[in-house]
Amino acid sequence: MDKVLVYLSILYNGNWDKIYQAITRKETIDKNKMDELVKSVSDNYITLLSPNYPNSLKHIYKPPFVLYYKGNIDLLLNEKYKRIAVIGSR
Repeated sequence: MDKVLVYLSILYNGNWDKIYQAITRKETIDKNKMDELVKSVSDNYITLLSPNYPNSLKHIYKPPFVLYYKGNIDLLLNEKYKRIAVIGSR
């Protein structure tokens, strides 16, 4: 299911509502296209379904389905650090 979330995240440019609608509609996915898009991701990622997804994000309105990251993810996962900064744009 992680691959599906990454695929939908790329397909819908991270648009939470469109991703959610695709999931609830059980949108048909071309497996080859999905595999190709997921392989093209150069960043690391964790999904809402990953066991190490930050608990603090699970409790916000419309939590990101996928977090793409570079660097040390442990800084985000460590409960000692309570702040998150999002940098970048597409």
